[in-house]
Amino acid sequence: MLVLCAALILTALPAAANYTGDKNLTENFSGIITGEMNYTIGDSYYSPKMWSNDDYVYTTTILEAIPNNAEPVIARLYVYWSWSFNDTDPTSTKYDTGVPYPEMNVTINGGQPLALDARYNDTKDFDGYNYPAGTYCYDVIGNVTPGGVKSYVVNITNSYNGEYNQSFNIAGVGLLTLYNYTSSEKEYRIAEGHDMLYDKYNTSTSSWENGIPPTMATSYAFLTDLTENENNGTLTTVVPFAGTNPPGGTAYNVLFFNDQEWVGLWDGIPRDNNFAYETVNVTVIGGNNTVGFRDGVDNATHTTDLQMDPANAFLLHPL
Repeated sequence: MLVLCAALILTALPAAANYTGDKNLTENFSGIITGEMNYTIGDSYYSPKMWSNDDYVYTTTILEAIPNNAEPVIARLYVYWSWSFNDTDPTSTKYDTGVPYPEMNVTINGGQPLALDARYNDTKDFDGYNYPAGTYCYDVIGNVTPGGVKSYVVNITNSYNGEYNQSFNIAGVGLLTLYNYTSSEKEYRIAEGHDMLYDKYNTSTSSWENGIPPTMATSYAFLTDLTENENNGTLTTVVPFAGTNPPGGTAYNVLFFNDQEWVGLWDGIPRDNNFAYETVNVTVIGGNNTVGFRDGVDNATHTTDLQMDPANAFLLHPL
């Protein structure tokens, strides 16, 4: 049944948008490498509002190491954004219409603006600050080079030049690299997307707000056609807005990988409660494997992570 559900979701992506797990991540890349897979967010941070009538430049530096004589195979730059909207009435303190996909220029080391390769978004889909959040994906294989630790400076600006004043926030920036280097084969799977999850228990009404308990605020990534062997894999998950305030406190979320689970994994470390990513060892089964991201623990636990937005799942599995 689980395999059948995965196939149905992968072939018919949902058009709706809300606080439930309605936009599962998409497995976009799979294959075999003989080196490593690395993901880092550098010194990226949560930005202030980036207005189109302002000249704010979001700058982050990412240090990445690809060994001498290695062959880069995949390099993906991810820009995670939120609070995308128009300000159609400058006299009002309330921002009104959400913008599904904000316009931005993204550069590396002062080069030409990168071409957008894929984009994902989600909203809560009802009135009251109904502003999209999302993930932009860029192919930067031509921007990364072997030779040890290299510095990649990413600049982002709001490039909208239309009728209204538009704004968005940057939640973080991540760089994923895969390369060939040795003779040991490893299979990889890369899932991308953006699913806005939110659940909150109302103690006054003894019910879940918007009718969404943790079991509905759960998103998935289905990683397909993996090889069964005795080797454990490593799974890196990226979840903007997951974590606690202050970072390192009790986190009410769950990562699932097949029959394995980790409670409170995304705690805001190493950054803050606006961004979380973690790497764990997982037991890979032959065929299809399922990654689950849950906001909250279970329906009987009435404390949750409030909002968290699953965006990536990266698996590397030695053969």
